[in-house]
Amino acid sequence: MSHSLPRLLLALGASLLLVLPMGSVSAAKAHPWSAYFPAKGVTCTSVTTRADGTTENQNITVVAKTAKKIVTRVHGQGRATSLLLPGGRLRGTSSISYKAGGVRARVTLLANYPSPAKLIRHGSGSATMTMAMTLPRRMAELILKSGRTVTLTGNYRVAGLGSGTVTLADAAGTAVAAIGSRVTLRSFSIKNAKPAAARGLRRELRPLFASLSRTDWIARGRGTVLTTGTDVDGAALTQRQVGCS
Repeated sequence: MSHSLPRLLLALGASLLLVLPMGSVSAAKAHPWSAYFPAKGVTCTSVTTRADGTTENQNITVVAKTAKKIVTRVHGQGRATSLLLPGGRLRGTSSISYKAGGVRARVTLLANYPSPAKLIRHGSGSATMTMAMTLPRRMAELILKSGRTVTLTGNYRVAGLGSGTVTLADAAGTAVAAIGSRVTLRSFSIKNAKPAAARGLRRELRPLFASLSRTDWIARGRGTVLTTGTDVDGAALTQRQVGCS
């Protein structure tokens, strides 16, 4: 698969964690995650730095905000939706579609986070990434048990890391207080592939799912200010927020 897919997945994950992020809602009975979302129309910019020194900017905008739902847009990539749930919990969903070599793929990411207070106390949540790939007919006949679609699923654990301080990528090197979380791949499964094909798919695509494992730091009023992880080849990636406006 093209190496542009891992970049799309990084944007997908970032959009979910900016779904947690940002904000300023001062109502006394507001959902506890509300303070981590900016107002509708606010855009936050981050810069991603790769191991070879190359960089890429990313903009994420809050396009809708209600008491129960937040929608963000990763510019040039797509949208993510966050639901503010009872008990201070948050559920984020986002998806992208991808096509290469006659293969059509749809990737969906679902993340469940505990309340901010529980995340600070090292509470845990979960996430699932599902990739449904529709293959050309002749390819499907060779490697699938039936039909034309193979489904790959990664299950992740989200663990709170407590609180810390993060330095932004702005000119002033602003230091902000943040809440940390770590996303770790726990299991990877393949459905509807013949045994030999499943082994090949696992060898080729498990690193892609593992590349979604990362550490994130989320600041009140700013969103995700720092993400560290690796790409599909195991090379380091760092995404650091520049600012919001």
